[in-house]
Amino acid sequence: MEIVIICENQSSFLADRLAETLRGEFHKVTTISPKVNLLKDIKSPPDLFFLYSGSYLKGDKNEFLVYLRDYCSEKSRRIGIIGYPDDISELEQFFPGRILWEHFVRPFDMKELVARLRMSTVNGKIVIGKKHILLVDDNGSTLRNLSEWLSREYDVSMAGSAAMAIKFLASNRPDLILLDYEMPVCSGPQFLEMIHSEPETADIPVMFLTARSDMQSVITAMSLKPAGYLLKSMDMKEILNSIRNFFAE
Repeated sequence: MEIVIICENQSSFLADRLAETLRGEFHKVTTISPKVNLLKDIKSPPDLFFLYSGSYLKGDKNEFLVYLRDYCSEKSRRIGIIGYPDDISELEQFFPGRILWEHFVRPFDMKELVARLRMSTVNGKIVIGKKHILLVDDNGSTLRNLSEWLSREYDVSMAGSAAMAIKFLASNRPDLILLDYEMPVCSGPQFLEMIHSEPETADIPVMFLTARSDMQSVITAMSLKPAGYLLKSMDMKEILNSIRNFFAE
């Protein structure tokens, strides 16, 4: 696993000890100072960031914090926070829940950190937090019902139109989009074509969840190569199982 430690003083005793401990667990570890240009120089997104809180992290207008938050949201990466209680509380309010992994209050137990990391790793890759699903449907009742069911297992966001979904995707990257077929102004297939045409969103998996079961609608949708085509008439347990199977694969 690739890990980046962000610390104001790159040569601090704690940062060095953490890096040494993680390398002993066969992780690839890099330590950087909190500078935007250093984040931009990272060639491939690491699996996890460890962020040491410090005086440079005060306030939600810090350029580095903003860039790190947007970077992790776009790349679907996670952050572990290390610091004192007040700093941790401030940072947890700044970063969305789906970005955060764990926090460790100084002085912290290095063995506990390693144990938690082991529990969050599968086949050398980090599996942290709930998967994030974006629901796109113009029916408010459908959105609420689906959200209630899916929120038991997943982090759920909702958009009542294609325009709202596109605005959401400008700063967020879900693991899956559940998309209605028939919506006003911009239909589900039109929305899917739009995000497929943009490099930033082209690889986000999209699964239709619709009442349209006629052959022509199915043919039109499947020609766009979605991750699946589910009917709203299906039992909710069937829908959940289809989503679980998708993530399992």
